[in-house]
Amino acid sequence: MIYQYHAQLAIPLMVQTQVTYRSTFNTANQLNCSTVTNQSSCQAIINSMSNLTSLKASMYSLVDFDAATSTAATLWYAKVPMYNGFYEGAWQWMQNVTMNYAKKYQQLVLFAGPVFDNDYNGLADPYDVILANAINGFIIPTHFYQILLRCDGTFSKNGTCNGNPDVLTYLLPNEQIPMNPCQTPESYLFKNTARIRDIEALTGLEFFTNWNFQLAVLLRAKINDQAW
Repeated sequence: MIYQYHAQLAIPLMVQTQVTYRSTFNTANQLNCSTVTNQSSCQAIINSMSNLTSLKASMYSLVDFDAATSTAATLWYAKVPMYNGFYEGAWQWMQNVTMNYAKKYQQLVLFAGPVFDNDYNGLADPYDVILANAINGFIIPTHFYQILLRCDGTFSKNGTCNGNPDVLTYLLPNEQIPMNPCQTPESYLFKNTARIRDIEALTGLEFFTNWNFQLAVLLRAKINDQAW
């Protein structure tokens, strides 16, 4: 697992991992600070998990299906505050779809992280705006993104594709209301697809910087007109 961590917000900005299929994945939400180097920070996250209860939220992992092979320390850095209704609905829908894609395509690379766009202008909120929109002292993202990358060849050691790559990008609002039971997971997820360029504008990150320039531009600008 690879991640970029924002020390001031105490939250990962991006987690990158490889996804391979298995029939079940670990959704456990427990942390054991005894195996983490920075135990005081780890304990602070555990305290946050408890205090978020009043907001009907908790700290959840961005990469549940990576839990079987990752250490407690790396899973700790993948924790983000999500509303319970969102995690149990939309986020689980996306995780199930991701695992189905992993079964179909054998190997995927996944990027996931939080978005802060309180004014919904499509641009990343400055740090002071993020703090100003904290709820009862807690910084809760407005959205979460997930980028899936597949390759019909093999991935090289530097992460590029030795073949024809394709991407599928989601941008989901972190809503505490339950999902509409009349809406199918497929229709909800397709409604919330995005371009990688949109994610970059919303996070300040840049993807595929070590790829061929023209190919990277095409991937980052791709509009998904259908699911995989």
